[in-house]
Amino acid sequence: MTSTEDKLIRARRLAGLLALAHLENNHTATLEVMDEAADTVGFPPLIAALTEGLAEVLVGTAGYDGAVATLNMTINDAEMTALGKDSDNG
Repeated sequence: MTSTEDKLIRARRLAGLLALAHLENNHTATLEVMDEAADTVGFPPLIAALTEGLAEVLVGTAGYDGAVATLNMTINDAEMTALGKDSDNG
């Protein structure tokens, strides 16, 4: 196993722990996971692992096309908000 593969596996573990801490509303565990990420894999691999998990859940629940549509709506809403427009009111 390469060091990159090892880092990705550790980042996936931390992403799972972070999601569980959030679901359990455990702020102490959340901070511990974030500290461990900062000390080991860094935040970019953690974010990549969280994104990978999000994509898997979206595809698993909404299918590929639904996942893409959901993400595009999220992006569009954020862009409209950044422009100072409420996307629900045009």
